[in-house]
Amino acid sequence: MDAVPKFNNVHTIIFDIDGTLAETDDYMIASVIQQFRKVVPFLKPRNLVGIIRFLVMTGETIAGLFYWLLDLLSLDHHFSRISNQLANEKESYRYGMVKASPQVIEELSNNYNLAICTAGGALSAALFLRKYNLEKVFQVVVTAETCNRTKPSPLPLLYISEILSTPVENCLMVGDTIFDLIAAKRAGIRFIGVRSGFDSPFLLKLSGADLIIDSVADLPALLATGIS
Repeated sequence: MDAVPKFNNVHTIIFDIDGTLAETDDYMIASVIQQFRKVVPFLKPRNLVGIIRFLVMTGETIAGLFYWLLDLLSLDHHFSRISNQLANEKESYRYGMVKASPQVIEELSNNYNLAICTAGGALSAALFLRKYNLEKVFQVVVTAETCNRTKPSPLPLLYISEILSTPVENCLMVGDTIFDLIAAKRAGIRFIGVRSGFDSPFLLKLSGADLIIDSVADLPALLATGIS
């Protein structure tokens, strides 16, 4: 059995949103199943979940690669602007939070600087923070529109490190995709993957995750001995 790595001297924790703090994947899967059953009504949900989950996860990875390509071509800002225009500012955030994550965030905020790093748009992040009353909990919120490059570029994470005056060796990234992981590794920041999101634990481990946990609910106990 592999030894659990120690996460000592962590001062700042950087969270992804979709799949990490928000149950985006479960919402998407439920929505696809609902639409699929309209076309194939005789199939029961339990027969669909595995297939739909695989398709949604694969689709999310492809979408991530597409967005990464837009980023390389410096077209991602245009894409984000269109996404924000399509969203209604009065719309409430549609996704639920990962179980126990609101309490976990409050608990961690007593001992750490907390930041958000998402490849999503500013409006979506603002709606998320507003719905769950988290605006004052996160000191820095970085979206696809903040830096010249977004994940998997390390620039957003390095920006957070600089703004919070926290050396990268004292930062920790918590995310659910290989794009989160690659960004963290390129920035020299330790990474914990969560099973609650889009990419499989196998893929995260294969890509070099320092540790994989079930969800952010496991963080306080894991980090309790590493507070400095």
